[in-house]
Amino acid sequence: MATKQEIRSTIRNLCPKVDVTNSYHPEVIDRAIERVLSQMISTLFVKGGNMEPFMKRYGDAVALTVTTDAVTNVDYTTLPAAYVALPDKKSGIRNIFTVQMGGITFYPMASLEADLVNRNTYSSLISNKICYVVYPDKVEYFGMTDAIRLAGVRMDIIIPFSVYADTDTVNIPGNASNDLIKGVLELLGVIPPVDLKDDNANSRGGNKQ
Repeated sequence: MATKQEIRSTIRNLCPKVDVTNSYHPEVIDRAIERVLSQMISTLFVKGGNMEPFMKRYGDAVALTVTTDAVTNVDYTTLPAAYVALPDKKSGIRNIFTVQMGGITFYPMASLEADLVNRNTYSSLISNKICYVVYPDKVEYFGMTDAIRLAGVRMDIIIPFSVYADTDTVNIPGNASNDLIKGVLELLGVIPPVDLKDDNANSRGGNKQ
């Protein structure tokens, strides 16, 4: 494990020292790291890996506000941070809790399902559930109670590299820091990707028969 600044510095030190095109500007490096790290997290998720090391809890100190849209009357929370998109209904918003743990469960749904719920099609199924739909900048709720709306909520969010502070420790799937570095350097064009041939020998010194 390493801090965000340490990972960035490692990549920068492996880049060419002469950079007349500014291709290795810290912001460019950060975007490359974020892209590769997010892909590694997504791959681990698809394989059934544990997502907890990549989550950050929001709302413990000060609960996240639940607001009611004045036009649509839909309750929502503006997300406190960006998230890594994952291929399920929760995406990067892995858990939502009440401020004090109780009998209410937050249940992720696709937008079409939530629309059916909102029209009471499934009302008998969600008496103790609050459904939520994840959007890029907010979470919408269906079945929100007055008490929870007033108290606010907490969330576990899988955050991308850009959200970490420079001094934060960044967990890497499988502690595979070398894979992260290699992927970033390939993305930046510092090293070429492995070119696998039909004979399974790659262009980095594989022996041809």
